[in-house]
Amino acid sequence: MYPKDIGFVLLKLGLSSGKTVIEAGTGSGAMTVAMASAVKPDGHVYSYEIRPVFLQSAKRALKRAGLDGYVTLKHGDAKAGFEEQEVDAALIDLGEPWAVIPHVWDALRGGAPMSSFSPTMNQVERTVVNLRDRFVNIQSFECLLREIRAEEGKTRPATVMIGHTGYLTFANKIYSAE
Repeated sequence: MYPKDIGFVLLKLGLSSGKTVIEAGTGSGAMTVAMASAVKPDGHVYSYEIRPVFLQSAKRALKRAGLDGYVTLKHGDAKAGFEEQEVDAALIDLGEPWAVIPHVWDALRGGAPMSSFSPTMNQVERTVVNLRDRFVNIQSFECLLREIRAEEGKTRPATVMIGHTGYLTFANKIYSAE
């Protein structure tokens, strides 16, 4: 994930010190580092990843950032569920986010936010369809960020920009009737 996406996710998930977050798909660890930075010193991130090479990469990134004490990296498949319960937020960064939605619902406290990162509209569509019976406030976004070259008499947008990186879907868990 790029900084333009990461910042938006942190804000929409409401991450701050003391929050507990689960992440499905650690990847390179860039988002994990950002979340750990947001929830420290009193919060924690639990990140699930099935590929050992990504876990090692994320472990190095967290150590370099001095944030390894705020994250528990778990070698496991998020599609099998999460050990954590009553968490404050969740992030899904997997090719099939819909496969994890029931487990995210089980792990979140009532009303808590979740986000999913998907590179294609097909994934967003299927994710949203699967969110509808368990979540509310469902919204999907694409973040585009373009620098403006400000020079006297010739201010204009930069000719090169980071365009599409993915779509971000957000929702809140429906409060349980129990």
